[in-house]
Amino acid sequence: MMRQLDAELHGLPLCDDNMTFFYDETGNCGKFSLREDGVNDPTALNNDFILGGIAYNGSNFPADAEKLITDLKLQSKELKFKNICRTKDFIAFIGSRRASVYIDWLYNSGLYVHYATINNLYYALVDIVDSLWETQFVFSFEWVMQLKSALHSFCREHIDEVLDLLKFLQFIKP
Repeated sequence: MMRQLDAELHGLPLCDDNMTFFYDETGNCGKFSLREDGVNDPTALNNDFILGGIAYNGSNFPADAEKLITDLKLQSKELKFKNICRTKDFIAFIGSRRASVYIDWLYNSGLYVHYATINNLYYALVDIVDSLWETQFVFSFEWVMQLKSALHSFCREHIDEVLDLLKFLQFIKP
């Protein structure tokens, strides 16, 4: 029921397709948490948590990955960006033969690319607003979203003070 309500809220049809998903979250902080000496991973404040991968209809993998490895002339069978791209310049890479081979293969592969990004600090802070909204339904959805955005902007501008305050509040002994 919540799934249907969420879809209706955003004006989207429900997707009931049978699909297989593969995920990768390489390079993310494993868990974002506050400790007495700060946060467990300072990069988590500046970098989003990214989850991405591929998906395809049904349960049979539709693509010929071996052909891609061969066409790209890779030494490794592991398909990672660092193995395909020989430069740190994305613009130079996107015009390369390897990028063309990969994009053509992906377009014809029957695979879908999925990607989601979540700002760690934003979602840690909006839990505060969500808990307020759950107790006080007098706020409109639009107002709640504006409050979340304003709180996040304020905290980004005053991150050191906010972290000190959150550490103080978290480690107070009742």
